[in-house]
Amino acid sequence: MKVKDLIKQLLELDHELEIFMSSDAEGNRIQSIPENCLSEISIYRKDGREIDIWSLNWTADEACFNEERWEEMKKTYPKGVVLYP
Repeated sequence: MKVKDLIKQLLELDHELEIFMSSDAEGNRIQSIPENCLSEISIYRKDGREIDIWSLNWTADEACFNEERWEEMKKTYPKGVVLYP
């Protein structure tokens, strides 16, 4: 889902509704979402149901890549943001 798609869906709702996050569609592990629930902008890689994500604020060492590979990934991998409770 893109940010614009989420915004469109949220704009259709009452703006005073509380937002919760669930770990799955069945409502397991429901948690409130704090106001500062956005991570920094990240890059990611999807492989089937697996998703690997790395913060763009990380150094190559923190991301466990050499400098050349890390710079290439930052330029070519898709970008996203993580919501967390």
